Amino acid sequence: MTVADAVTTRRSIRAFTDEPISLETLTRVMEQARWAPSGTTEAWLPWRPPVDRDAGILASPLERLAPKIGAVVDV
Repeated sequence: MTVADAVTTRRSIRAFTDEPISLETLTRVMEQARWAPSGTTEAWLPWRPPVDRDAGILASPLERLAPKIGAVVDV
């Protein structure tokens, strides 16, 4: 596949469902992501993706930090 083929045939799917992701699929995706290139020079840092299997969503870093920020900063 050429770069032009990759760019012109890529898709962005944004039709999400409530269907839970199987542990097998999640494990496979996380393992593949672990080997993906990093956009920073901090690739040696431990990688902790924000996966929330109970809620069935990927919690954003801001959502996870908001309670901690509110405890430190008077908002």
